Amino acid sequence: MNQEERLIRILNYLEIHKTMNIKQMCETFDVSRDTARRDIVELTNKKW
Repeated sequence: MNQEERLIRILNYLEIHKTMNIKQMCETFDVSRDTARRDIVELTNKKW
């Protein structure tokens, strides 16, 4: 799964659950902590 797909899935998850931590992101999307942090940075920089 590429970053764009992951960001969409993260946003969908957040709509339902309202919160997600780095550990959950790593486990849910099978990514490293660094990748999870980059995704968070990308989400905060984008205008969704």
